[in-house]
Amino acid sequence: MLKIIENIFSELDEINCVDGIHEKCDYAKKSYLYLAEFSMNINGNSVDLVLGVPKNWTVHLFDVYIKLYKNIKLIPHMSEHGKLCLYETEGILIDSNFTELLKDTIHRTNQLLIAGLESANTNDFVEEFENYWLLLPDSVYIRSLVLLGQDVKKIKCINRENSSRNNTNKIRDIICADSELEIKLYSTNDSIYNGLYIPVTTKDFVYPPDWRLNLNIEFINGLLNLANVDYQRVAKVLKKNRILLIFNVFQPSMDNSIFGVFIWGHEFDDKLKQISFLSNSNHGINPGSISRCDKAYLVNRGGGAFSGIVYEKVLIIGCGSIGGYFISELIKAGFNNITIVDDDKLEEANIFRHILGMEHVDMYKVVALHNYLTKNYPYLKIFPYPNKIEELIEDGSLDLKDYDLIISAVGNHNVNRMLNRYVFRHSIKSPTLYLWNEVLGIGSHAALIQHGFDGCYDCFFEYDESGIYDRTTFAEKGQHYTRRLTGCGSTFMPFSSLDSIRTTILGMDAIKTLNNEGFAESILISKKGDASYFETCGYRTSSRYENSKTLEIVVPASEFKKDKCIVCGSGII
Repeated sequence: MLKIIENIFSELDEINCVDGIHEKCDYAKKSYLYLAEFSMNINGNSVDLVLGVPKNWTVHLFDVYIKLYKNIKLIPHMSEHGKLCLYETEGILIDSNFTELLKDTIHRTNQLLIAGLESANTNDFVEEFENYWLLLPDSVYIRSLVLLGQDVKKIKCINRENSSRNNTNKIRDIICADSELEIKLYSTNDSIYNGLYIPVTTKDFVYPPDWRLNLNIEFINGLLNLANVDYQRVAKVLKKNRILLIFNVFQPSMDNSIFGVFIWGHEFDDKLKQISFLSNSNHGINPGSISRCDKAYLVNRGGGAFSGIVYEKVLIIGCGSIGGYFISELIKAGFNNITIVDDDKLEEANIFRHILGMEHVDMYKVVALHNYLTKNYPYLKIFPYPNKIEELIEDGSLDLKDYDLIISAVGNHNVNRMLNRYVFRHSIKSPTLYLWNEVLGIGSHAALIQHGFDGCYDCFFEYDESGIYDRTTFAEKGQHYTRRLTGCGSTFMPFSSLDSIRTTILGMDAIKTLNNEGFAESILISKKGDASYFETCGYRTSSRYENSKTLEIVVPASEFKKDKCIVCGSGII
């Protein structure tokens, strides 16, 4: 491999001079199999470089450094120790051909240096503003729950300190939010102080300062006076002994540069009647790298499949296997006002098919879910009711008309039929989503019933000489599936956690479509599972299962409605 490097370096026109190629060397606090020192001629100027080949180069690529990086003009894509960022490593497929990868690395280095020294890629500073801000000396880590907007506002902040005496930076991190309640998600002991969120709109680009130098207070003063800030409104906050400023710069390119600065021991120039910090030997200034933890960012970071939440207030009935997973996914999609109903307590027998574990055994599922979810996810309003839904409706504790979306995950046809009849009888206009598993993994179902459209949940059931039966099922009628671990009170329907996750995905896809574009009518979505274990246990699949050629079956209400349905057809019970 050493010979290959020597041959390539001798062939490439971009390389001006090779000072040496060494084996097993360290550079910039990293170990390399090979380290090559060379120079390139860029527009008549010789630039000394170092190329490192790591042991796992097929995973982490080659590293290239500018040797005297503090003496060169500041260029984009140069980071700590003069390392050049040559590739977008996220999602890249690395060529394991050593020769071609080395040639490509040298070519990219040459092009990057030319563009940087000729100022052809200056706007790249704006695109990666936060990365360069992080490189500034004495930088601190800021977790920001502050909702971004167009107006200056006061925010709440705490500093969490390092416990180790060996750590030179006293501040471990800073938490900032719009309210003290949000701050307490992270700490209830640290002293809270005020800060400012300051949006800055400018016609000219704001570039990051040179990260090789200490941050100058004049850079902050320049930003403050670019912002449209009412001096009288913020002067009182700025005059405090310590302050955190969060800047949101709206760049002309439509990019946002979001960063912070913690200033302490400063003096404020009150005579100018404008926002200005005085430079003095006693003040301290820490650039702050922002980690956004606000709801808008977190939801979008998690997938953001919903283009704005239309159905803001949600009622979920049933917090068992499906309900537990479904509530969690709703929250991750951005729903944050959820009422949950279930009168059941979590038992040891539940935990291998439930989102909750042993620490919540013997608690009401709704209470346990409330505690678990509010502890782990910010911005939630969860209202738990450890009751039967029929009791809450009957005594008036809940009014279904108060909710934008109703979801039943009880997995019990009798409860669902009762709910369906109540919704139709009382003209509840909220869409209702019913979710249920079939036994032993043979299928999952999601039925979305919409007010003002044909079809309802009761349309899924029919009568023959043997009695009532379910038309949606993938199992042949007349079979019994409940299992018993001990006595009669221990019967349960056999399905797994994976079955509930599949049903949850089915339901979330339905809500995504409902929220983003809507359905033209009520709809039943069924997904076939693997019937091999079901059949091994001696059970038979239905003709619906056997005759369906696709795994997912979508049936519109125009096909499943019954003209003589006693709920949505000829009359109401």
